[in-house]
Amino acid sequence: MQAQPQIQRPPGTGRPSRRQRGATLLEAIAFLGVAAIVLLGALSLFNSSFTSASSDRLVQETNAIASNVRSLYSSPNTGGYQALSMTDMVTEGVFPTSLVVNSTNSTVSNEWGGTVTVALANGIPQLTYTNVPQSICIRALTSSTNWASITVNSSSLGTTPTIAQAQSACSSLTSNTMAWGFV
Repeated sequence: MQAQPQIQRPPGTGRPSRRQRGATLLEAIAFLGVAAIVLLGALSLFNSSFTSASSDRLVQETNAIASNVRSLYSSPNTGGYQALSMTDMVTEGVFPTSLVVNSTNSTVSNEWGGTVTVALANGIPQLTYTNVPQSICIRALTSSTNWASITVNSSSLGTTPTIAQAQSACSSLTSNTMAWGFV
């Protein structure tokens, strides 16, 4: 009997050999390493955008509160800033809806569980936020404008702090006290 001729198949067709069936341990480790790097990058971007959004919201809130206080107390027959009252400010809706306002005891809380108050300091209204995280404190300070005074953790920073001043003043990771004076 004559032997049948062998049919030559092109490379890469037909059944894979035992070595070609799956990924090696080294390939799996390399894949997991790349996936971990991508995940860390994504988390970093998410954290950065969250911090940026929170600091932007803080700046918007402080500007809105200052504007509303000016409007409320510049009206005739209000007694001017000497008549500042948290009760009146809560009743008149001075505080943005992004803050937690308790009308029963006239307290206002920020998103970090700190208090928000407006009181006279050196003859001018001073808006104070407590429990502000460090990263948000720094960003908010460097983007705040039009204030008569800025104080963080009892350190006076003038009216336009530099990044270095903001980094030095916002010394607590989770509970900085920020105060803005305005007229």
